[in-house]
Amino acid sequence: MTFINPILELIQKNGNFSDEETIRLEQELMYCQLEKNQIILNEGDISKVAYFMINGAIYQYQYRASGNMKVIDLNTPNDWVINYSSFAFQKPSRYTIQVHEECVAVGLSIESINHLIKRSKSFLKIWKLLERSSYTIDFDSYNIDYRRKYQYLLEKRPDIIKKFSLDIIAFYLDIEIEKLCEFKNVTR
Repeated sequence: MTFINPILELIQKNGNFSDEETIRLEQELMYCQLEKNQIILNEGDISKVAYFMINGAIYQYQYRASGNMKVIDLNTPNDWVINYSSFAFQKPSRYTIQVHEECVAVGLSIESINHLIKRSKSFLKIWKLLERSSYTIDFDSYNIDYRRKYQYLLEKRPDIIKKFSLDIIAFYLDIEIEKLCEFKNVTR
């Protein structure tokens, strides 16, 4: 199995591409080895590549006016890593995307997607896939307390709990790390 297979399988499930289209798509995919702490998108830059994670961990964040970090997305294997509004509309990103744990990913550039669409309109389905994958868990909109947020991660995304450090999870849940540690100790 190559690193490209998981992304091809996912795209094929969402697109039913011909063998020729699959070969074209495979030719446009880029193998990427991303190092720990590497920034793959800076706030203010325009996103040019969407990544499909094979392994590792990546997070997306911004600094608030108060100077505190707000983590808006945590990505683990089989996730797309994308700042969709910057990528799709080619406008400056409001967020930074950084590698938390060394990872292997497969990249697909905006130029490659546009090239593929020019050759076959069936590749428009890739945009729908990227758009769907860009939806993050927006805990802030639901006014959920941190205990329920953490419980959700334990039940639905245990990979996040395993891959990310407590401080990153605390920034994601928008609580102080001490409060998260207290809660974890109580729930053991």
